[in-house]
Amino acid sequence: MAFCALTYLTSVPVSLAEKPPEKKAQGTPVANEQGIEEVQQETSVPVMQVPVSPVVNQSQDVEVSSERDILRNSQTCFERAISILDVVVTGIGVLVALMTMIIVIASAVGIFEYRKWKTLRKDMQEDAASLRNLRNKAEELANELRAKQKEPTSLVSGEKLSEAISTATDDINQRLEVLELLGVPMKAEDHMSRSIFCYKRGEYELALKHVEKALSLKPDSAVGWNNKSITLFNLKRHAEAVEAAEKAIQLKPDYENAWSNKSAALANLKRYAEALEAAEKALSLKPDSAVGWSNKSAALANLKRYAEALEAAEKAIQLRPDSENAWDNKSAALASLKRHAEALEAAEKAIQLEPQSGSGWSNKSVALASLKRHAEALEAAEKAIQLRPDSDTGWYNAACAHSLMDQKEPMLSSLRQAIYLDTSCREEAKDDEDFKRFWEDKDFKKLVE
Repeated sequence: MAFCALTYLTSVPVSLAEKPPEKKAQGTPVANEQGIEEVQQETSVPVMQVPVSPVVNQSQDVEVSSERDILRNSQTCFERAISILDVVVTGIGVLVALMTMIIVIASAVGIFEYRKWKTLRKDMQEDAASLRNLRNKAEELANELRAKQKEPTSLVSGEKLSEAISTATDDINQRLEVLELLGVPMKAEDHMSRSIFCYKRGEYELALKHVEKALSLKPDSAVGWNNKSITLFNLKRHAEAVEAAEKAIQLKPDYENAWSNKSAALANLKRYAEALEAAEKALSLKPDSAVGWSNKSAALANLKRYAEALEAAEKAIQLRPDSENAWDNKSAALASLKRHAEALEAAEKAIQLEPQSGSGWSNKSVALASLKRHAEALEAAEKAIQLRPDSDTGWYNAACAHSLMDQKEPMLSSLRQAIYLDTSCREEAKDDEDFKRFWEDKDFKKLVE
């Protein structure tokens, strides 16, 4: 069967005249209503009917449908865009509203805080003015207080402050503390007063701090260097104490207290000849100085000039019967002269004057041991150690008492501590007859070798 192939579809109807002629078959062709020939049954080759008009109408409907879909899709996209734009505009509106609200609130808070700080600033200015007035009055009082003060108190080894000076020092210190809190700058004399107050209370580190501040403000103060010397002496910084005393003497060569303090520091450095020389210099400047005679007695005793030492101690007692140091030196000189009962009396007198005197209890221990009252001697030595744990003399006397009571282990322990505090105790123990019974003991020999 053969088909007619249609190459293009157009909107124009195909007429019969435009169709190419076909070869007739044996049957008679009959034209139908559309003008297309029908072939009778007798025709040997059948012909396909070509519905031209329906094909043309279908093409037009497709084109119209496509245009409508495009329009419909475009309208849908446009409506979606409008919806999105509405959402964005609404969001922007909300953000603008929030920002506006925040700005309004911040402005209100800022105005409130500004007024608050303005009021506070005014109050602070008024308070500052009041403080300035108070400080000015405080400075006036400080100047009046300084004007009433005499020359700063000069401290000396072995001599306590008088009751009057002690009371005045307390009063001045209380006022200075208040003035310092108010911001009044402290002057050199103020720090000197604070230093003396701390020294009186036994607060030597703080006393040193204040006296050094005073010297930083007034480095040419002989009194300042002298007081620094005695403060260092009480801190057992004896070499520095000598240097400070010499600085005071350099500024004021006839400064008797500085010579006395130098003598005491030199004696503790075991420079006994120099200590005696300094003590005699102090006495040449002030012959009635109980401290000078007491320092001379100590130096003479350490030079083994015991009779002279006793004489110097008695001279000091004559000048100052309440001098605890003078009685201590007398006890030591009497013990060296083997006048043990008198030595015990002098030691007890020193303790009576100053119950917290470690040296008084040490001298009592020596006297009791020499009187063969060993248990009492040990008790006195332990009391000295309790008052001054860093005293090599107390520990050495305790070792002697333990040795005399044949108590080896406590003896070795006490002697070991004494040697730790002062290595010269090792050589002294080798020849001390209080340790005679242990001279051949291997542990004792090992300790003192």
